[in-house]
Amino acid sequence: MFPCPICGASSRTRTSRMENKERTIRRTYYQCNNLECGVCFYTLQSVIGLVGKNKTEDKSIPWEDFPKSHRGRNQLNFDLDQENELDARSKTPIAADESQGKQF
Repeated sequence: MFPCPICGASSRTRTSRMENKERTIRRTYYQCNNLECGVCFYTLQSVIGLVGKNKTEDKSIPWEDFPKSHRGRNQLNFDLDQENELDARSKTPIAADESQGKQF
């Protein structure tokens, strides 16, 4: 939420888009929630700097196989246990010892 620059009322986001290919600048379009004002305006949000370094230097995670949106702190908390693998054809869970032909 960004306050209206004319009347100071709250506003709502109508749409937004990235402005550069490095994905560090975003243009966001707003509309004032005050029915008597209703002005539309846009803002530019940018990344100025980083507070700290990325602490995840784990080489066992294939970072290049994941899109940037999946690289957050809790984004890779998926189960790597072989017992919960999915059958590629039916998309149903099968146990590792039952993957030899029996489905449950």
